[in-house]
Amino acid sequence: MNEPLIELYAYHKSGKFFADLLGKAICFFTGSSFVHAALYFNGAIWESGVWMEGKKLFHGAKMTTGQRRGDMELRMKRALTNLENEKLTIWLVSQVRERMPYNFLKLFVLMIVYPTRWLWRWLKYVPFQADFWGEVCSEFIDEAFKEGAGIDLLPNQLEDYSVPGSFLSSPLLDFEVIT
Repeated sequence: MNEPLIELYAYHKSGKFFADLLGKAICFFTGSSFVHAALYFNGAIWESGVWMEGKKLFHGAKMTTGQRRGDMELRMKRALTNLENEKLTIWLVSQVRERMPYNFLKLFVLMIVYPTRWLWRWLKYVPFQADFWGEVCSEFIDEAFKEGAGIDLLPNQLEDYSVPGSFLSSPLLDFEVIT
């Protein structure tokens, strides 16, 4: 059975102004060096992000085949059952087909809200949750497990406040630094 691996990507200077500014902002507001999360599953990388093809900008959920490429891998402490595996696959395929957009506005709101997440968790309220359509990379991974496989990787946490580094605190995951 193919185990899903969550890949975390640390900030690396790219030389592109907007990408570097965004990466530095994510690190500053989250207090973590990780700026992106993706899922390696069934020989493919599943993620929600922004990418260029030629001179055209694309964003949203996508699947690409290829090698793992993250700076850190997180692995489930238990194997997925056949049913969980099948449901996760179906959910991932549906997201790519629907092309749920990457939401830049939500990313900027989360940068402001994330440092005060203790207050929002206490209130059990997620500001702007219903107001923004789309998702960010860590939300995509969290929803894949929760809605797809029925596994809550971040119990007792409001998922809209998850950032790539949040997965390090999951009681269901073991992590390994890639060298």
